[in-house]
Amino acid sequence: MTLLLRILIATISALVLYGLLPVIWAQATGAAQCPALGPLPACYVVGICYTLIAISAIRALPFAAHVFWIGWLPVFGLALTGSLTEISGTPICPRNAIDIPLCFFSLGIAAILLLCFQFLRRLDTQKALEHTKL
Repeated sequence: MTLLLRILIATISALVLYGLLPVIWAQATGAAQCPALGPLPACYVVGICYTLIAISAIRALPFAAHVFWIGWLPVFGLALTGSLTEISGTPICPRNAIDIPLCFFSLGIAAILLLCFQFLRRLDTQKALEHTKL
């Protein structure tokens, strides 16, 4: 089950990155404008963070949880901020072909990834406890 959850987290992150590539490309070529976080466009930061989330799922290392949180917290924070700004009437997020802000999708995906990660951590903890009983 833990392997399945790791694959699910990595696959979701990879699909997000695949969908984010056109946004990053449009930003790089000047065809679109992502909100800036200092000198970096937010879409670049989000791409890096989803990559970290995927790496944390692929590699079962002792510090994988830290890597997940380093990737997840900025994604969630940006998605929440962007979604609240959009709801308040100020368009800030890039949009898809049917004019839905991408930060709405990112917020939902971040929530799903958090649930999967928390479930994975719970299973890992149970497995470790069972191993120590032996």
